[in-house]
Amino acid sequence: MSLDAPAVQRLRLDYAKGEPLRFVSHLDMLRLWERACRRARLPIAHTQGFNPRPRIALACPLPTGVTSRAEKVDLFLTARLEPGEVMRRLHAVLPAGVEVFAVAEVALTEPALMSLSATVDYQAAVEWPGSAADLDAHLRAFLARESVVRERERKGRDAHYDLRPLVERLWIVGQREGRYILGMRLKSGPQGTGRPDEVLKALGLWESARGVERTAIVFA
Repeated sequence: MSLDAPAVQRLRLDYAKGEPLRFVSHLDMLRLWERACRRARLPIAHTQGFNPRPRIALACPLPTGVTSRAEKVDLFLTARLEPGEVMRRLHAVLPAGVEVFAVAEVALTEPALMSLSATVDYQAAVEWPGSAADLDAHLRAFLARESVVRERERKGRDAHYDLRPLVERLWIVGQREGRYILGMRLKSGPQGTGRPDEVLKALGLWESARGVERTAIVFA
């Protein structure tokens, strides 16, 4: 297979990232997909230039430690394949913790997934000693604040930023196994990206959190 062959097909995969891989970073997930496509003998196109790379593009990064049932990845192929055939080949080589549940063709010219993401939904299981009404009031009080200044490390230096504009919604999804399930809709894009762990810390719920899952990526 020539690395210079142009892409003739773009396939978008919907997949889940489960508990066994929740501490695998965004960059390592990209490497995982590169290895899986190679083992599945998919005709992946490559970028041009001095250091060609497989044309595999993930959606917005998933924070380390978070599971997801809403991940997407685009594969660019140099020869056309049926989506069902791609799913069959990948299922044979993917490790435990990755489950592909949909493959569909999209236009080659469509903008990059990362540039299209606008907001991201998460659900977090938390222990809360009070009632649902108390917890709801706690969330409303957070949303009523004009700013929530947090500190984040960037390039080895601590930087301050305002978390509040990055939080669009907070709500109680329900209860499960004696814990409350919180829903969060956070901004994702050039204007900034909200992190669920930072929201939980700002709410004083980080220590009682028992798992965070991404449930949807909302595209503009």
